Amino acid sequence: GPEDRPFWGRIVAVGDTCRTVGREIQVGDRVLYPKWGWAKLQVAPDKYYALVKEADLLAVDPNARVHAAHPVQGK
Repeated sequence: GPEDRPFWGRIVAVGDTCRTVGREIQVGDRVLYPKWGWAKLQVAPDKYYALVKEADLLAVDPNARVHAAHPVQGK
């Protein structure tokens, strides 16, 4: 049902070795991730980050990369 649909999200940080489907995942990429199996980091009452393993990403939208004004680097 609709409650099990995956989410679209924007990459805000990546580790050192992110490669999915033969392409590098970069900050600003739009990705599809599952509804279950990731950790939620609540940063404000109405804002959170989804901490998703690269292997759990379902899709990367190749036409939807945005360039972050202030990129965040994750290690």
